[in-house]
Formats: sequence, structure tokens, C-alpha cells
Amino acid sequence: MLKIWIVIIKTKFEETIRDVANRSLRCIAFAHKESVEAKEIQSGIKVEILKDGMTLLGTMGISDPCHPEVKDAVSCLQNAGVKVKMFTDENILLTPNSGAVIESVEFQNYTQEERMKKVDEIRVMARSSPSHKLLMIQCLRQKRHVVAIVGNDSNDSSMMKEADIGLYMGIQGIEVTEDNSDIVLADAETLPLIAVQLMWVSLITDTLACFAFATEKPTKVLMKKPPVSMMDPLLSNIMLRNILPQALYQIALLLTIQITGTSIFDMDSDVTVTFIFTSYVLCQVFNQVNSRKLASKNVFEKINENKHFLVISVVIIVLGNNLPNKHTIVEVIK
Repeated sequence: MLKIWIVIIKTKFEETIRDVANRSLRCIAFAHKESVEAKEIQSGIKVEILKDGMTLLGTMGISDPCHPEVKDAVSCLQNAGVKVKMFTDENILLTPNSGAVIESVEFQNYTQEERMKKVDEIRVMARSSPSHKLLMIQCLRQKRHVVAIVGNDSNDSSMMKEADIGLYMGIQGIEVTEDNSDIVLADAETLPLIAVQLMWVSLITDTLACFAFATEKPTKVLMKKPPVSMMDPLLSNIMLRNILPQALYQIALLLTIQITGTSIFDMDSDVTVTFIFTSYVLCQVFNQVNSRKLASKNVFEKINENKHFLVISVVIIVLGNNLPNKHTIVEVIK
């Protein structure tokens, strides 16, 4: 009678696990076991607890959805003619219904001829290990496909080395994986300036700043300075004194806005990007004024006499805070 109840309970749990998996939830089981080892663990001694002999308490389903950007990213690749394949260590029931789905063991048990025939049709490989991923990559390359693989841990190093293009993506760098990758994708903490903003910095802000300095009139102070020797370094001590503090200040300011700006100023990601770029433009204007008189304490000396300098500075501020941004500075302030 006891065995019958055990079978019934086991069947019930299996049905529950399948039901949880069919709803795309991760199933986690809870169990306990009283043992001497458990007491030793509490006292700080590392021991191995045997997995058998444990009492099952229950199961729980946990939702682990994809990032919102994944769907658009996959669609973009598919529209460009890229065939996307997903490797997952999850149960086959948890894999999305996105075409041919196969268990890794089944793919491994195929003959070489069967693998070469079916590898193009496979879209999702469940229960996959590094060796299974490597096997599929080798089959794809044998069929003259250009294979790009995205990895994020040390287990992916072998398949990234085998692929034509290895892309490493992760928050913390893993040296083994990075060494075997061709492209390292920056993590989320990198300053997220869009392409137009980067072009604006290079072509507009820097160019206009050069014109601003070119309009500065020479002064008699220049004739009191000694000639510069050909052996003197390109960057003088005065220049380094101005460059280093300004660089450290800008890095600290922009990283602070990037990391904590969303919570401090209650902004979404798009507004944060605009805020970062606007702050950067203002920093450049500040540095532009600060660089007028490198050896002088009064950087505003006779600045009102150079109308071109003032006009260019205003143009940089106005255009830089409106044209290349998704939001204007007025919207950011609001």
C-alpha cells in the first residue's frame, strides 16, 4: 500500500513539474535532510551532503522572462538574413515554440550524415552542454556557414574559439573567454552615447572649439615667454595640470550620472542618455573657457573683447543640447 502511495505522489509531482514547465516557468524543488553533516555546516566546516535520503517538501515555479530587447534584436537579425539558433541548458518544455527544437543528446546520437542533414533546420537545442554546442558549430562550419557565437562564461571559450566570430558579453570580464573572443561587447555601465552624439562631439564640438581659440588675439605676454626648445615635451607641466584634473572631473561626473542618475533624478534610460550628453557638452564649454589662459589664474580676462569666442560657445551649448538628443534640455529639466 505504501508503494502505491509513493507512486501516486511521484506521479503527481511529475505532473506538477510538467505543468510548471509548460507555463515557461523554472521549477525548483525544496527538500530537507537531518544529518551530522548539516550540523557541521552550521559550525563552518565544509562537508558534502549526500543527495539521496532527502525528504521532498514541495516545488515552486519561478518566472525568468527574456529581456524586452531580445525579441526586436532577434527579429532584426532574421530580417538581415541571419539564422538564429539558441542553446539552452533548460528542459525542452521550457524552450520557446520557435521552430525545430531538439534535445542535445538526440543530436549527439545522430550519425554524422544525419547531423549534417538536420543541422540547418534546428533552431533550439535544449539540455545543451559545451560539447554539444561545439559539435553543432563544427557541423555548421563544415557546411561552409559563417558562424558567430555569443558567450558569457568560461565554459563557452572552446566553442568561441571554434566559431568564425566569437562575441563575448558579460558584466565582469572572464579572461579565458575574452582571450578566445573576437569582439567584446561592452557592459551596461558603459556610457551609452548614440552614434549621432559621438559624431557631434568629433565633428561639431571639437571643430567649433578650434575656431573659438583661433579667434583669440595674441597678447604682449607671449613675447615675454622664453623660446620653446625642440627637446621640450609636447605636453608641458602647465598643460598636464589642466588636463588631468579636468579629465578626472568629467569621468567622475558622467559615471555618477550614468550609475545613479536614474534613481537620483527619477529619469528613464533615454532621458539619462540626454542628460549625460548635455553634461558632457557643458563640460567641454567649461574646459574651453578654462583653456584660454593656461598660465593665468583669471581665465575670463578680456573674454568680452572676443565676440567670436562667446558666440561659438553659445552655439555649442544651444546646438549640442538640442539637435543630437532624443530629448531637449528643457524636457530633461521638466
